[in-house]
Amino acid sequence: MAASTFDLSRARGVLAKAVLLALALVLAAPAASAAPSRADDAASRRFEVMLRSIDVAPTRLDLERAWPDARARLLAAARDASRDDWSRVRATSILSLYPDAEVRKTLLTLAGDARRDVRK
Repeated sequence: MAASTFDLSRARGVLAKAVLLALALVLAAPAASAAPSRADDAASRRFEVMLRSIDVAPTRLDLERAWPDARARLLAAARDASRDDWSRVRATSILSLYPDAEVRKTLLTLAGDARRDVRK
């Protein structure tokens, strides 16, 4: 039993390192410059990867370097009822980096959301 616990612990460590590496690569990746629509698509894909990451807390500076409109993207993700609960919850969590009136209003509105995980 101790061997399986050790293996599980080691696997979690490897997974955590992989997630951190993936986020670092996503945040460091330059935006495509060929066409505005391609650059927007690439930025949106990188944003989705960051939003769906586990156990990685980006800083506001990192977010704004990668996406100058990070606050607006997070607000849109948090409000979007067609999204999965995880990405909405993650967006609301990251919005704590933006303590302003609109974010507060959005979070208070989400406290009444139909989906339990988003509400809590």
